[in-house]
This record gives sequence, structure tokens and C-alpha cells, in this order.
Amino acid sequence: MPGPRPHYEITLTPEQEARLRHLSTCYMAPFALVERAQLVVLAHHHPEGQNAESARRVGCSVNTVKRWRQRWQATDGLRDAPRTGTPPTFTPLQRTQIVALACSPRASTGK
Repeated sequence: MPGPRPHYEITLTPEQEARLRHLSTCYMAPFALVERAQLVVLAHHHPEGQNAESARRVGCSVNTVKRWRQRWQATDGLRDAPRTGTPPTFTPLQRTQIVALACSPRASTGK
């Protein structure tokens, strides 16, 4: 019994497809990026394919397929969205000064 068509269709340029095919078989890339590349390439080659079938082929959840179809259409990228959090307390210069102070002998700083 066929389900509804996916809401987000994926179309790739030949360059994008070549890059994603390479990434989808790369052993040194992070697993999450490999999985996402496989999903996007699969969605490109089977535009009528159901999300459940893509999830079964790649070995992930249907929600993952939906999320990455949507994100690819919005951003053309496979990276995670930026995470929220507090801004850094120290500037990079302050960090290097603290590390230098912590790594130097006591006698040289007089403390």
C-alpha cells in the first residue's frame, strides 16, 4: 500500500551528486555525514520513494529521513544546525594567556 509522496523533493547537480556519492562511501568521514549523504543520494534517484523505504535501506528512522530531506532543500548542506548555548567567557587571547600562566614554572612569574 503506497503512502503519500514525500513533501521535499531532492534534485542534485552533477557536481553535488558526485561529491555526495564519494562521501556516502567514505570510510574516514563521520558516520552521520555518510548516512546523510546516502539519504540525499537515495532521495535524488528515487523521487517517488517513500520515507519509510529510504529509512529501511539506510538503517535509520523515518524522522531522520524527513529531517534531512527538509534540511537539504533549505540549505544544501549536511552539517548539523548550530547549537544554542552561552557565549564563551574568555576571549581567545585570554585563554592563551591563562594556559601560558598555568604551564609556566612558579619562579618565573613570582607567584
